[in-house]
Amino acid sequence: MWLGGAMFLLMDDPKDWVHRRVETVSFLDASSIRRKVSVDFDVPGVEARPAQGPALVPLALLEKRPLVNLDVRDESGASCPVLNAEENGFVTWSLLTRVAYQAVFSQLEGRPLPGHILDDLRVLAGAPAGEAAAKLEEIGCGLDPELRKRLELPLFKEYAESLATRFLLITELADDQRKRRVLKFSYTTQLEKAKKRRRERGLGMLGWTATQFDVGGHIVGEGQSYHVEFEGPPGLDVERAELFCADPLDTLDEGRLHSAQVVGSRAHMYASDEDLGVEGISSVWLRPPRPGLLRSSLVTAFVIVSVFFWFDDRIIDQGNRLAIPLLLIAPGLVASFIIRPGEHGLVTDLLAGVRAAIGLAALAAYAGAIAVAGGVSDSSLMKSWRILGIVAVVCFISLCVAYWQGARETEEEVSNGQESQSVHQAG
Repeated sequence: MWLGGAMFLLMDDPKDWVHRRVETVSFLDASSIRRKVSVDFDVPGVEARPAQGPALVPLALLEKRPLVNLDVRDESGASCPVLNAEENGFVTWSLLTRVAYQAVFSQLEGRPLPGHILDDLRVLAGAPAGEAAAKLEEIGCGLDPELRKRLELPLFKEYAESLATRFLLITELADDQRKRRVLKFSYTTQLEKAKKRRRERGLGMLGWTATQFDVGGHIVGEGQSYHVEFEGPPGLDVERAELFCADPLDTLDEGRLHSAQVVGSRAHMYASDEDLGVEGISSVWLRPPRPGLLRSSLVTAFVIVSVFFWFDDRIIDQGNRLAIPLLLIAPGLVASFIIRPGEHGLVTDLLAGVRAAIGLAALAAYAGAIAVAGGVSDSSLMKSWRILGIVAVVCFISLCVAYWQGARETEEEVSNGQESQSVHQAG
């Protein structure tokens, strides 16, 4: 019973001992992210630890799903032990038993909890999310109405619902003289793309709009303050970002939206004094920056279009039959070099439309050079030349839109960043 009581003291009021949590989200590839969280806290007092042995500290409440490359470290970088699935299930069962007993204490009159309730709670604590959620519906069956009614009170219901779909990440903290510690844990998880229509997805790949990504599960209410920082991959900038905080039972109108401070490929969001149980969903919008691929593609496409327009009425001139192919092949080669895949998988994914536009312009340049040098009849040459010129113009316009949108949204980003910085400093 002591173990459940100790966990209850720590989980019931985490603001009393957790000063702040800082999370950094970085993109590994097109489908996964790495989440790194540091927890700044006071070492639990004697009421929350045994007389002998290490203290058990719940660092976080995470979704019940496999964590890839989970790593827990202390201030010196040394690895910290965490409870395995069996040990974690026992601690969670002890916590649920303690909360259930407290909820129905007045009705038991000194009697222990019924055995089938203890068995159901054990399944709830250690089973996967789906099985645990099903068992949650059965808890209380067979009890007299008054006992069952008390198990439906928020005191027990909120803990049971939370621990049915989540698990406690618990580490063993050796006894030492330090009263304040900073532990860090990190893990890899799947990247959540915002559900968008195919049209919006296509516009993002063309560079016309930014592409939105969502990351949920921020444990905002389990500490005095919570910081979230995004690190965009090289080759992409963060256009804007925001953190939406709400209790799982709240409606969208009851949540709070926190803006971000954005600088280049990084975004920082901050929330403080949120109620226990409040969770956060952060959203970040990524787009290619104007310098680099976008600018190089635009300039190259402009050169290709200029050649098509300049020689529109001169391609049948025999003196231009050698010069024109050379003038087209040169920017075509540059375009071919530009469209090489990026090193980061997410960059390759989001810039597919931009690369397709400059690649199509390069193909138009090569086709024009071949048509001029290949001795095609004048009438066929004129017709082919103008069709290829139109293709190059369409590609150039697409790149112009992407470049202009990037310029306009960069100005808005700077303005919003200054405003959010003032709000952050005021907070």
